Amino acid sequence: MKSTRRFTPAALAAALLAALVLPARAHKHLDTGAEAPTVGSKLFFRNGAGYEAASGFLYRLTPTNLASGLVFRSGDISRADPDVDNDPVFTCLPVDPNNGGPEPFAPLLGARVALQIVGVSGPDGGALSFWNSDGDYIAEDITFTVPVGTTHGTNAFFLSENDDSPGSDPYGHIHGRRFSVDLPGLYTVDLRLVDATTNGPGHGPLHAPSALFKMYFQAGTSIVELVPSPVGNNLTFGTETGRTYSVESTGELGPAGQWTSVGDPIVGNGKLQTVEGLPASSGPVFYRLRITIP
Repeated sequence: MKSTRRFTPAALAAALLAALVLPARAHKHLDTGAEAPTVGSKLFFRNGAGYEAASGFLYRLTPTNLASGLVFRSGDISRADPDVDNDPVFTCLPVDPNNGGPEPFAPLLGARVALQIVGVSGPDGGALSFWNSDGDYIAEDITFTVPVGTTHGTNAFFLSENDDSPGSDPYGHIHGRRFSVDLPGLYTVDLRLVDATTNGPGHGPLHAPSALFKMYFQAGTSIVELVPSPVGNNLTFGTETGRTYSVESTGELGPAGQWTSVGDPIVGNGKLQTVEGLPASSGPVFYRLRITIP
């Protein structure tokens, strides 16, 4: 009988992490704007299509030994090289030429945009933490934590760097912020952009909140999903650019088990990928990933 379990094997992830040497990469920006230059228009990520969960894109969180123990955190880099990191930088588009504006789809002057973490799903018992920074330093302390299972969270942090003065530029571009989780696996994070200004009608916002924006955060390496199909099993896992992934299977765990390569190797591209049509088995079947680093 084929295995049809959904699972994230923590033991496998821990073993694979020991063999990984992760290079520094350039940071990526998600740019916040408004759908129209009018009061009441919705906020949105101008370039969000390439980063939302539906695209398969995921942010890598790498293992880090901190005082609290092993966690998986974005953007752990040398302080001497602050422009080479992997943290997601959430920005707000400028209107003021002094900040590089006016940018297309920039929010209205006077807007003060914040990013709210509404929900987190992932490994049971896990949690996502946010580490704030004012841009002059790399965050070293947790600002807030959102446990897995949260669906109506209200924790948020400002993207705009203004002080909520009327007519102030909504611009924001802060580096050094971090995200971390305490268990390996794939996390789906629900985000919402909100305008926290008091410069709008009735001393409220100028812009309406965005729709929920779902993102994947991948901690370590893990198999995300195993699904049967009429022509064999389909295995889904997160990949990283610069790695090649080979699926191996066995019918028995332990010293007597013999691992065999199945399916074609997958070249990592920083997204979720699926190996389809893995051979069916008349008994239990277990899978693992072997990672090759050129």
